Amino acid sequence: MRLLPATLAVLLVLALLPVRWTGWVGLLGDFAELVVSPIANPMRAMAGWIRPARVSGGSAEVEQYREQVERLTAQVNRVEAENVRLRELIKMLQGGMAMASAAPTRDLAVSVVSASSDLSSRLLRVRGGRRQGVEAGSVAVGVGLQLVGRVAEVEALTSLVRPITAREAGPIRARVMLSEAGLWLDSTLTPDGEGGLRGPVEYRMQAQAPGRVLEAAPGQVVRLDDPTWPEGAQMLLVGQVERVEPNPRAPGRQIVVVRPTLELHRVSELILRVPLGGETGGPR
Repeated sequence: MRLLPATLAVLLVLALLPVRWTGWVGLLGDFAELVVSPIANPMRAMAGWIRPARVSGGSAEVEQYREQVERLTAQVNRVEAENVRLRELIKMLQGGMAMASAAPTRDLAVSVVSASSDLSSRLLRVRGGRRQGVEAGSVAVGVGLQLVGRVAEVEALTSLVRPITAREAGPIRARVMLSEAGLWLDSTLTPDGEGGLRGPVEYRMQAQAPGRVLEAAPGQVVRLDDPTWPEGAQMLLVGQVERVEPNPRAPGRQIVVVRPTLELHRVSELILRVPLGGETGGPR
């Protein structure tokens, strides 16, 4: 206990002495540094190993968990998207069975792999060709039994489908179905170059409505009724009446503008109705 007061007294005296009288103290400090310095760095390294520097809140581990969650979320979304696609495909197949006609056909589900950029002449390349039994003139159907078009060219593994809205498809005969069952108006529809079809409405007497004036109206369903198309394509959905315009060549008559229920240049899945008896009707 007496050593501490004595040490403090010596330090106090040394602090009060002039600097020129305390040079020998610096020699003692240099000697102490010479002894301690060689082991300072190894001791510092050992201390760092025993007690490593603190990292901020485990950010690397949190980031790893975040990436894993994002990966699982993306996987779930892909599965849900695939389920939606398969449900739509099932609807298309079930619809084809429900609308089966006397002409035997085989429904072939195909995916669209590319489309041309021109709305007026767009062709759809589908993954299905001669090896799958596809023939020129086979009918292409989309979701909801929407008539898409016909196969124009067939290759070994792929085919080109010409939509009904392409200018090269030419006119089609169709029925504008009125709200009352059994009543319709005939029309010859021509592609308008904007993804739709248009044509004059033809009026004729119908036994179910003698003396009545039948008119087309927006929202009415339009179905194919064209003898140049295969029997299995008859009464398929062409679209809906988008608007009605006056016919400048026939006062009092109408022109209908029909829009398919699908954007035909953006479909990703199709059903090709491949005839089993060779009845395709020539391609357009």
